[in-house]
Amino acid sequence: MRFNRTRHRLLHHLYLKFKSDYDSTDLTGQKKTINADKAGLTFSQIDNLLKNKKKDRELILSELYKNKEIHFFDLKVGKGCMIDEDYGISAYSNKKYLNENNKIIRNFILFVLPIIGLVVAITNLYLQFDSFKETKNNEIENLNSKVEIMESSIEKLKNTNPQIAE
Repeated sequence: MRFNRTRHRLLHHLYLKFKSDYDSTDLTGQKKTINADKAGLTFSQIDNLLKNKKKDRELILSELYKNKEIHFFDLKVGKGCMIDEDYGISAYSNKKYLNENNKIIRNFILFVLPIIGLVVAITNLYLQFDSFKETKNNEIENLNSKVEIMESSIEKLKNTNPQIAE
């Protein structure tokens, strides 16, 4: 999930560089050409953005490259990448990677909520069963005490009148 946020942040930086170079290009020509050294970020600049995590950089850039959202370059200033005018800008403006995070979170919640509901239901049933069991135990104790009272009454009657015993 954190890679998706980082991909979006990297696309943001690449888009800003692309936009600044695009805005500064001469409008009189047929088609604007974007200079990779002005519109792109070198790997060292990307490492600075990612706080020098080279493995993270490779994972992040590989997904962007696979989806044709960036292009790599190798110039005198160093190796780096720049945003693709079509796919990359579209992914950035549509917040593709932030939306993927939201999907992951939504799926997680949709998975966890029924489990939480089940745990609550089982706990509730267990508590109701305990309450039911306690109520029934109290009723049995009351019946037992009434039986004891009746038995003691019968014994008293037997002792006072010996003819009843026969």
